[in-house]
Amino acid sequence: MRDYTKFYINGAWVEPQTSNTLAVENPAILESCATISIGNEADVDTAVAAAKAAFETFSQTSVEERAALLDKIAECYVARIGDIAEAIREEMGAPISLASTAQAYAGLAHITEAAKILRNFAFSEDLGAHRVVKARHRLIYARNPALTPGFEAERSFEEPETQTKEVSDFHSQQRLRSSR
Repeated sequence: MRDYTKFYINGAWVEPQTSNTLAVENPAILESCATISIGNEADVDTAVAAAKAAFETFSQTSVEERAALLDKIAECYVARIGDIAEAIREEMGAPISLASTAQAYAGLAHITEAAKILRNFAFSEDLGAHRVVKARHRLIYARNPALTPGFEAERSFEEPETQTKEVSDFHSQQRLRSSR
């Protein structure tokens, strides 16, 4: 039986804040195949704090560095495809023939497709006299006033200083178009 009672946070396997566990049952044979930990709010807070800290440096990586990381993850995934198929077989009760073909390889397809999309994504786009710069690490929020009657379009930006003017100019133009 597999033991998954630690959480991987901030590059290390750590004990959860609580000792609550859950038995994972193989639905095909109705027997426990693993034990997992049930986290609590403190575990989530620890993971979120680690993610925020990692964001400071990871958000500065290039597109190629991120795509290369996805390639490395895919390489590790392929090296462990048999283990992944076995875990799927046990945890889902799937036949090994299905788990080792369609199901295990579906995860690999998601990883490789993400790398491909990242490499080909247009982070800036010219729209007439305006350039839209899509920040790869910041939120741009917009609400369509047609879908929310009574509200003007709302936008929130957390763009780097150099991009703010370009985005603001574009949205000023959009406001003019929508008010006509």
